Amino acid sequence: MKRPFYQVAVWLIVISTIAVSCKRKSIEPEPEPTPSEPTIPTAVETIGAKSIIAGSNSFFIKPDNTLWIAGYDSNGLFGSLIPNFYRFSKIADDVNNLSTGPNQSFIIKSDNSLWATGNNRYGMLGNGTTNSIHIFEKVADNVKAVSTGKFHTLLVKTDNSLWVTGSNGVGQYGDSTTISQLSFVKIMGDVKAVEAGELCSFIIKTDNSLWRSGLNFSGLSSNTTVPLPNTTSFIKISENVKSIATGYYTFGTFVLKTDHSLWKLLENGELLFVTDNVDRVVLGYDYYFIIKTDKTLWASGANAFGQLGNGTNSTINGFVKISDEVKVVVTGYDHNDDSKNPWGNSTGCFSIIIKTDNSLWGTGWNKNGQLGDGTTINKNSFEKIADNVKNVGAGINYSIIIKTDNTLFGAGGNFSGQIGLPDGNPYNYFHNIQDQVKTVSSCGTGNALIIKTDNSLWGIGDNSRGQLGDGTNVNRSNFIKIMDNVMAVSACGIRSLIIKSDNTLWGAGDIDYGYLMSVDNYYHFVKLLDNVKGVTYGGQFIIKTNNSLWVEKDDNATRVKSYIPLSDNVKEVASSGWHQLIIKTDGSLWAKGYNSQGQFGNGTTINEDSFVKIMDNVIAIAVGSSHSLIIKSDNSLWASGNNQYGQLGDGTLISKSSFVKVLEDVKEIATGNDYSLALKNDGTLWGTGNNVAGNLGDGTGISKLSFVKINIP
Repeated sequence: MKRPFYQVAVWLIVISTIAVSCKRKSIEPEPEPTPSEPTIPTAVETIGAKSIIAGSNSFFIKPDNTLWIAGYDSNGLFGSLIPNFYRFSKIADDVNNLSTGPNQSFIIKSDNSLWATGNNRYGMLGNGTTNSIHIFEKVADNVKAVSTGKFHTLLVKTDNSLWVTGSNGVGQYGDSTTISQLSFVKIMGDVKAVEAGELCSFIIKTDNSLWRSGLNFSGLSSNTTVPLPNTTSFIKISENVKSIATGYYTFGTFVLKTDHSLWKLLENGELLFVTDNVDRVVLGYDYYFIIKTDKTLWASGANAFGQLGNGTNSTINGFVKISDEVKVVVTGYDHNDDSKNPWGNSTGCFSIIIKTDNSLWGTGWNKNGQLGDGTTINKNSFEKIADNVKNVGAGINYSIIIKTDNTLFGAGGNFSGQIGLPDGNPYNYFHNIQDQVKTVSSCGTGNALIIKTDNSLWGIGDNSRGQLGDGTNVNRSNFIKIMDNVMAVSACGIRSLIIKSDNTLWGAGDIDYGYLMSVDNYYHFVKLLDNVKGVTYGGQFIIKTNNSLWVEKDDNATRVKSYIPLSDNVKEVASSGWHQLIIKTDGSLWAKGYNSQGQFGNGTTINEDSFVKIMDNVIAIAVGSSHSLIIKSDNSLWASGNNQYGQLGDGTLISKSSFVKVLEDVKEIATGNDYSLALKNDGTLWGTGNNVAGNLGDGTGISKLSFVKINIP
């Protein structure tokens, strides 16, 4: 259910965003709240919000007018009816660099802080635990380079010190031990670059010397029978090294020297010359790419899935030129079976490049949408995906990119949270779904309507009764434009109402319960009334331009709806279907309906058939199924009613029949059935109450007894 959240000065928007439980409006016994399914833990970074609305999902509009959502997504409210993200979805801002492992990702932000997400079975995220996380969490400061392997992670700090976390079973830390750590530990200084292999580590020191520790698994035998030993300390391999590339499996290790010559590392530590004029080398799963100094891309190796991008699926034994003007290339792989087991028997490979014009191109296996082109169709030639990309990383069935504005996007499978967007339902994080939004209305029953800053109306989700008003009864998994010149909206279940800029009220949807007029379905909006400035609870209440409050009345015989006057001098109304609150033009608060949980806040639990005055100096209201929130004229937040899940936010589970003060400096409020959200004047979002479905968007499935600050990406 959704609540009003907009300030008195923008009352037309306030009323448009009020929508709550979509049950029949007749007085019946109050339902007992029921908990939702558990959610996946996440963590995110904090910035401000602009407006909020709550129900089965929580929505907020950021100051840049982007719309974000948390909670369930059973009907495509996130713009997709599928758990994987087949187009790149925004994850974070202000990102400078990244590193991707098989099932985990790291980013370095512009302040040199290091953030991690994904699989953490061996402590390779470095957050002190072995718990996987599903959205980026800060793990270190002052970081300039990072490389993550299958079981461990290396980083270089701005003072050129080397730090390591994760598995150390074969000595890959290089600290003369095999003791693993769950947090980053310092190993040495004077290091400028790192490369984490499957069971080994390579470092390049500030004098350009190359060193290795861990398992000697070069994947290429030498002509001698004396391979370098496995070691728990770093041993020197070569001089004058620019970069290093090592594969997870059998394709070997390549050394790029400062003179741009490329060499293969043999088991005995010798180097085998490959070619000249190489600027970068990248290894895939039994294939590899080189970018030459003239920006041409060349490929060699296995090509069963079209991962080399030469228009065929045939293996290439020597180098073949693939493309011009390439500056970045990455490789990833997937397991082409129907399970989410990351270690399946069959592997599909894909490759992504960035050209010098910052365009992004992809080829190869695309089962989980990891190419980010909006499909799951495999490719054997590079196809353009996006513009304005400056860096890219890939792992098992996923890809992440950094755009030129330093925003981070992810695409593909996400079974370990490796792109920082929890896979499947419910979602317990905020995910950007639309721009230029000023109003949103959703009743939590599978659809949503938004008004953009140009006053256009857009809809998404369940449309089985034509309630989106787009002229069809086709469900929508992406926002579709409905009409222009809309100033307020109230969506509730199988019907929707809007107010146009000329103060006319329009409706669309189903009339099974005495809804619109006397026909079964309206698949487009039809005019109902004139001189309306506010609508709430799917049309149960309207406020006319003369500030009179009207309530709908159904004729059971004819199934025709009409409105009858209820009160005068009303500027705001909030309804749960069981009880109603109104604010009059003089700022006084009034209540009627059920009060068995003390939701009126008048010190009693007596039900009322008519509005009774509660108090003065109230500027905003919101109601849950059996609790109420108000904002007083000093911007303090007060709560009363049912507190079974901590939805009052007073630190207890004790219900209240009088309003108690719970927060200061609040400008907007929203409620679900049994949780509450508050937006402060500084733009921070706070929440309390039932959170088992991730409705609070705080990265946990843990309910709260007091208002806690909600972290927003």
